[in-house]
Amino acid sequence: MSEELPNVQVVLLAGGEGSRLWPLSRKGLPKQFLPFAPHGKTLIQAAFERARQIGESVESIWVCANRHHVPLLNQQLPDLRPDQLLLEPIGRNTAASLGWAALCIRAKDPDAVIVSLPSDHLFRDLEPWLEAVRSGIKAAWRFERLVLLGINPIDPSPQYGYLKIAHSIPFENTTIYEIERFIEKPSLAEAKSLIAQGKVLWNTGGLIAKVNVLLKAFERQLPEAYSLLRQIWANPALLRKRFGELPSISIDVGILEKETSLLAVQGEFERLDIGNLISLGKLLPTDDAGNRTNAVIVDREAHQNLAITDQGMIGLFGVDGLAVVRWGDVVLVCPQDRLEEIKAFQAQIVAEGWEKYL
Repeated sequence: MSEELPNVQVVLLAGGEGSRLWPLSRKGLPKQFLPFAPHGKTLIQAAFERARQIGESVESIWVCANRHHVPLLNQQLPDLRPDQLLLEPIGRNTAASLGWAALCIRAKDPDAVIVSLPSDHLFRDLEPWLEAVRSGIKAAWRFERLVLLGINPIDPSPQYGYLKIAHSIPFENTTIYEIERFIEKPSLAEAKSLIAQGKVLWNTGGLIAKVNVLLKAFERQLPEAYSLLRQIWANPALLRKRFGELPSISIDVGILEKETSLLAVQGEFERLDIGNLISLGKLLPTDDAGNRTNAVIVDREAHQNLAITDQGMIGLFGVDGLAVVRWGDVVLVCPQDRLEEIKAFQAQIVAEGWEKYL
């Protein structure tokens, strides 16, 4: 990184429960702490290794997480000091996490550039992603705007945010776009329409900005939350008492959908977002009948199934298109095309008094 560029602070967002990946991901052991990365590493360990290639040192990495996961954090990220862990008493989604982190970073260096990253992604080839991040840092510093990392969409998935491109801006050796509109998780019909219109990117979850530019966006779009975050930052004793009063809203919905001056760097990398069982299944080997599995299966007249287990064998006989998951003390069986309803099913589990299995 050239000398004229600012101090870069990397924020890993690791407070989620990964509920769409249940029953593999549980409240006590969410997906970011599971060994889904290469060489037996967990997702958060892989994210931490990427962060070390962006920031100037380990001291420039911050992790936003739930306070109940401190033992896991200490075990998996032993190089971090306690003051680099921003421990939330209750999960309030990514807007609260990133706003709190930005206030902490501004106190350390008001001229810093923040690189906010999810902790549950993988990349097939890291170098193109790193190039996009480095270009985003330079663009955030140069243009004083919020900068996102975009890639070409593969299909009209309703699970991602979409960046509708206005026009390009010449900038060094990369492509920077003015974003006309940010659409977070559109309907399937709207996603198809966006792709048909062209000039659209998938948002990949990375957000890069000067810390003061980011906090001004908070003040504009979430003024009450911003005011409360400032009070909590100024008086840490309020953290446990009042953090739960913050709105549970993502940075995408709370800030990015409302902003009108977003920029995006178009990257040429392949992101693997392990957000749900279907996306995890895409990483698993496939047999001649289209069944995907991480284990031993015996199948007969069974096609296009997803079979995942942490022990033993799975037998598939005369079934098509099912998800069959055995993990720990839970077995889940449902049509794959209904896995997007998993949160509603979890609500039923809670209502019937079986929350301990979540």
